[in-house]
Amino acid sequence: MNKRDLIQRFATGQKGSNQHAQCVNNILTLYNTDIVKVDKSGITLNSGGWETVTTKSYINMALEALGSSWVLVQRDSIWYLMKNDNERIKFRDGMTI
Repeated sequence: MNKRDLIQRFATGQKGSNQHAQCVNNILTLYNTDIVKVDKSGITLNSGGWETVTTKSYINMALEALGSSWVLVQRDSIWYLMKNDNERIKFRDGMTI
């Protein structure tokens, strides 16, 4: 299953997997790290310390598929969540939006 199809399955609460990631029970897991979790409190994000292009890509695709206006960006090697080009929050593992 390609990455886009996997993310769509995640966003609709379905199970899916590819060679790098899987989604089960509203949790998106990349290389054994739960990177996105959706529950009644919101969307919880976690890089597991792996602030890589791949992790950022999966998180951003999940945020988009979930209809979130937040985008994960990197400036000077630091990750931020941005919303509407004027709100910026420094990323930290375990944050809920």
